[in-house]
Amino acid sequence: MAIPAGAWSPSRSPVCSPTRIKAIPGITDVTTDQLNAGPMLDIAIKREVASSYGIMPYAIDNTLDDAFGQRIVSTMYTTLN
Repeated sequence: MAIPAGAWSPSRSPVCSPTRIKAIPGITDVTTDQLNAGPMLDIAIKREVASSYGIMPYAIDNTLDDAFGQRIVSTMYTTLN
């Protein structure tokens, strides 16, 4: 079963809707935990200031991802019937 090109493109969220995905023959049990229009924050790192403290940009990125990123911690499987 092939999913149409662009079906999972994050920039085209109407295409990714569970309703559209469920309409594809052979696809069953479709759910999502995607939250659209959530709060966003743009951060500009002053690299020269961070560097003067010995902080690398990847450390800032990892710290922000640890604090606010979403990660799958575990997956619970159950029988369908």
